[in-house]
Amino acid sequence: MKISQLVPENKWELLKKTRDNSAKIYVAPTDDYFNSRIEGTINANIVRVEEVILDLEAKKKYDDFLLQGKCITKLTPNLAIIYMKYKTVFPFSNRDFVLCCTKKHLQDGRIVLTASSTTHRDYPYFKNSVRADLKNSSWIL
Repeated sequence: MKISQLVPENKWELLKKTRDNSAKIYVAPTDDYFNSRIEGTINANIVRVEEVILDLEAKKKYDDFLLQGKCITKLTPNLAIIYMKYKTVFPFSNRDFVLCCTKKHLQDGRIVLTASSTTHRDYPYFKNSVRADLKNSSWIL
């Protein structure tokens, strides 16, 4: 995985920051897709942050747009297929995802979580939703 550094030649632009400057959102549009990057500090240990990110039931408590989140199958302790459905605002249809999610603990203590779109026979395209295509998403904790 290549991580694009926050340097001018990579065209990252500051989009928004919190009032206390503890988190910043950067964007770097390309011709094919939209890149975003969030950097900040959370007052919790790395294992707790990982647990919250991976807990789809907990996600419903802080993500008002999540309608459904379910682990379809856990292939290994570090590889799972999940389904997520999000509500949108009128006049747009809801969006759903079938994602292949991975987890890797690095030797330096960081944790890398990734997700990208996949398919699953038990989760075809559903009426009243648009299947979103997530190219790649990563968390580096």
